[in-house]
Amino acid sequence: MPAHMMIRLPPELQENIIDILSWDKESLLTTSLVCKHWRYRTYAHAFVSITLSTHTVDAFRSFLDSSFSRSVMFSRVRRLRILGTYLANRPWTTKRLESLLAILSYLASQRVLSLLSIEHFSWSLLGLEVISCLGRIARMITSLEMEDVRFPHARDYSEFLGACLPLRSITLRSVEFLDGEVVLQEDMESSSDMISLDSLDELQSQIQCGLELRSSEPALEKRLNCLFSEKLSKQASWEITRLGARTSLTEGNASCLLRSLGPLLTRLTIVSRQHVLSDRTISSLDISNNTSIQYLSFFSPDRVFGMISWLLPILKQVTTTNLQILEIAFAASRQFYIDQRLLPHISRELDRVEFAQLKIIHFLVNSRNARGDVRLESSIVEHVRRTLASWDQRGVLRFTFFEMPL
Repeated sequence: MPAHMMIRLPPELQENIIDILSWDKESLLTTSLVCKHWRYRTYAHAFVSITLSTHTVDAFRSFLDSSFSRSVMFSRVRRLRILGTYLANRPWTTKRLESLLAILSYLASQRVLSLLSIEHFSWSLLGLEVISCLGRIARMITSLEMEDVRFPHARDYSEFLGACLPLRSITLRSVEFLDGEVVLQEDMESSSDMISLDSLDELQSQIQCGLELRSSEPALEKRLNCLFSEKLSKQASWEITRLGARTSLTEGNASCLLRSLGPLLTRLTIVSRQHVLSDRTISSLDISNNTSIQYLSFFSPDRVFGMISWLLPILKQVTTTNLQILEIAFAASRQFYIDQRLLPHISRELDRVEFAQLKIIHFLVNSRNARGDVRLESSIVEHVRRTLASWDQRGVLRFTFFEMPL
């Protein structure tokens, strides 16, 4: 097309087009080839989050060695994910660790990272130089995620977490210690699992915690998320260190973690799909000390309502009067008239004063085995509304039908 016939779009409109396509990686690759201006704007979306693994670290190292891509790509990175591996044919070799160190060093110098995620890694494998560089990055991030990270000693974990001064959010799952040390004995002022009453008010004003317990073997997987309203004090940092140590899959006990959280816990989700052997463990969970729970979710989308054996025992333990939302997910059944026998027992529990503040009771029904059966869906809704009539009159009941594969 002749130059005089080309339509020149306003810069703001061009940037809006790229922003709209920001969730589509393939489209971003195409827009980056239009012109220099579009490439810069595209990179701001395409590389805001990167993953360094044994499959990608070499490619990112080559970008780092290029003066052009180094300046326009890595300055855009805000979220960094470091992924380990257990695959023997693709290990973290010395060369790959050197590449990782080079990338981390450059990102640390840019001081633009806000989130760091480390998954499936042995801490000792990283080496002292990489760990030292991660310590520098820790001083600038506001969010930290660690999943299945194995530390040689609890002290290594504590020192790294202590370096994360600006933290506002931390998510921990399966933090393990090779020496089996779960509690930091040297730092403990008391042998009790509970947070001391003197520091409780201060911690509650600083920290809100959410916990997801997922059925697994041999124990429950524990995913702990903590949100901070202000810079962590030394006491708060120490408590989070203890709590994170209790997310261990091999050593940690879910009830012990629940007791340690106490009134800091505001959200609790229990997920149980096909691991029926975990039912007894879930039924025995102790949530009596968690007096600040506002959101409680029971997610068992592969089982019919009447087969969720742990639902009622957990409800009986609710002691909080702050509960706002209750969610129950289960599988649809053409014999729901049989499964509904559990509903009157649920109704009696919900009549307790502890549930008086409920604003939403949400039933999520997995209709995978009854696709498009409108009559079945209507039957389930009718049975629930009839049994929980008082809650229905308050406009509290909600229903969502969805399909989730095995």
